[in-house]
Amino acid sequence: MDNIYDHIVGSMKFKQNLPHFALREYIYNYSFVEGNSPPANTSMQIISNGYIELFMHFDGSFICIDRKNTKYNLNNYIIGINNNGNTIRLEPGKSSQKLNGLIVRFTHRGVNELLGVKISNLCNEIVSSEEIWGYKGKQLFNVLFDTTEICEKKEILDDFFLAQLTRHNEYHRIDLDLISRICNEKNQRATVENLADSLYLSYRTLSRKFENETGICPKEYMKIVRINKICQVINERKAINLPEILYYGGYYDQSHFIREFRATLNITPNELLKNSNGNFYVTRGVRIN
Repeated sequence: MDNIYDHIVGSMKFKQNLPHFALREYIYNYSFVEGNSPPANTSMQIISNGYIELFMHFDGSFICIDRKNTKYNLNNYIIGINNNGNTIRLEPGKSSQKLNGLIVRFTHRGVNELLGVKISNLCNEIVSSEEIWGYKGKQLFNVLFDTTEICEKKEILDDFFLAQLTRHNEYHRIDLDLISRICNEKNQRATVENLADSLYLSYRTLSRKFENETGICPKEYMKIVRINKICQVINERKAINLPEILYYGGYYDQSHFIREFRATLNITPNELLKNSNGNFYVTRGVRIN
């Protein structure tokens, strides 16, 4: 092939995604890459861009490197800042005609916090993700390999790196008091997304940890809080003023509100007021202790 550079690099298309906002001090971006598969035994020189980056190949391709007189074939690896002009051999996947991969670019602080190493330790080095994260590094690659949608890959990456960050930061633990305060903010319709943002967690991590600690998912808890708040309003007013109830509960749609109310209490708001004659005790607290 006359021009390998144009065939491989020139064909590459990058789809860049920002990480979870709590990770943006540590990761610049995720780049999902597609392009032409390289010819067999393609040698490429490493030209440093001043960053430490994680590379993953999902198309079966891999690089071949020599380290301490031993040859390694790697399909997920980290390249440090390079200033000695190392070359690598790039081999194509056996069945794929297209390059398909991922690049994660770390900030300098992210190298210390997420990789747990000094930048100097990676100078002129190429190391596998398993050398950095052990079995979890291999597991991360396998999960990403089996996932096709970019949005799902991004969520998996966010979860993985937030977990690495959590090892160094106690504030990433579930704060049930904070969740309760957010859910009970007057006239605010809390969502799992803004709860996750407030706790510096991804949606998936919050859902898993919350259910482990409370026995219910955060979405169900927020529904309980909203219905509880509405019951308090009905109890205080002894009458149903629908616009006021929708306002206090953060609902924008009357039919949605009635469906949720019935699903939670097996009764409609009017039936509750009629059956109780306006006198009932709101037994479910709105805080989790």
